[in-house]
Amino acid sequence: MNDLGIVNPDTTLECFSQFREMRVRRERLDIFINTKDGEEVGAHLIVLSASSPVLRKNLSGNDVVHVQLSRFPH
Repeated sequence: MNDLGIVNPDTTLECFSQFREMRVRRERLDIFINTKDGEEVGAHLIVLSASSPVLRKNLSGNDVVHVQLSRFPH
């Protein structure tokens, strides 16, 4: 397998910028978090999983996920 590496150091920033734009447009969201205020916040599971080992371990399926977090407001 080839090690392609990142050629452009701005690639990571651009990638996360695109994830943010997709979230704002509600494109390809696969996890939905309901806040205690009743608001639904959509996200990309792959981004959350990459950011949190706990989420990576507990949310490893391919289905769309709905999570109720009553402790945390949006």
